[in-house]
Amino acid sequence: MKKRTSIRCLTLVAASVAQTCRADLIIGGTDNATWPNPGDANAIMSYTVAPTDPTTVSPAGGYVRIGSSGTGSLDMISGTLTLDCTAYGAIVGQASGNGTLTVDGGALTWNATGYAEQYFFIGNSSSTGVVTVNRGTFALNANSLLIGRDPAGIGVLNINGGVTTCNAGTVGLGSGGSPDATTSGTINFGAGDGVLNFTATLPAITFGTSGGANHINFQSGSGGKLEIQGWTQSQFAALVAAGDIRTNGVTTTDPALFAYSSSNGTGIFGLAATASPPSFGRIQATANGLVMSGSGGTANAVYYLLSATNLALTQASWTRVLTNQFDGGGNFAFTNAPATNAAQSFYRLQLQ
Repeated sequence: MKKRTSIRCLTLVAASVAQTCRADLIIGGTDNATWPNPGDANAIMSYTVAPTDPTTVSPAGGYVRIGSSGTGSLDMISGTLTLDCTAYGAIVGQASGNGTLTVDGGALTWNATGYAEQYFFIGNSSSTGVVTVNRGTFALNANSLLIGRDPAGIGVLNINGGVTTCNAGTVGLGSGGSPDATTSGTINFGAGDGVLNFTATLPAITFGTSGGANHINFQSGSGGKLEIQGWTQSQFAALVAAGDIRTNGVTTTDPALFAYSSSNGTGIFGLAATASPPSFGRIQATANGLVMSGSGGTANAVYYLLSATNLALTQASWTRVLTNQFDGGGNFAFTNAPATNAAQSFYRLQLQ
């Protein structure tokens, strides 16, 4: 049986050193690893790489795995790192293991192209794998990207920031191998403006139908973008219509919630921008009454001022006080003269 060499979580600064490991690269797990302790399946590994340490790691055994039959993590902070996988086994979370890859900065490249299948797994075979990109860049080179694979494989790809590129021609969420109801694959766009760009021609994204939670999710306020070479608006719309897209974890089939654009042959998909409602900016008491002003409206659009003495009333129960129009910049201003000794009143705008 081949000997594996385990390293730990990498914090990198720039360097230009290449290294060929004498065995496979297993970050966390028993899988015949000799470090830190043979048989320690729960070792969470941490390591800080010095400036003279390698930025290109090419295991002679071929495997590059995080969390294989145990718990392992790799945290990319800065600098440059290339992982070359030349044998079946570019995996985050394998064989009942727990693997975590976090990109918090720098430039990470993971090549899974040195063997025939060229697979990259996140959460494979009764394991959990989580890849999170917060900042920096992550370039994944593989023929197939499979997130959540085989029974009980749980895979999550979190895009919170930075730029993630992938040249895979096949992408599956909870659909690889022999999935069951416990298999799930998720791509999650967080509140940041991260980009996931599939640079190769991608015929489709395959979603498992075995009952697992297989979907692409956008959190509220996310500026994240899903970019796919050659895709049209109708292809993205088909994902929405099929219920494969969620917002805040809830399935939606409303296309109005999303926006589509294209650039240089790449389709770009994300949440539609939500316009902020107009807001009051100033209220001033004058001899003629209350002068109220604000901004954020639609240029030259009509609005109504509503008033009520009870803030808890539904809008239908509020009284329309006046009709006015935003100016060319979306600003508004009006004067309201309440009756002498009038009760406390509340005001709101109603848009046409």
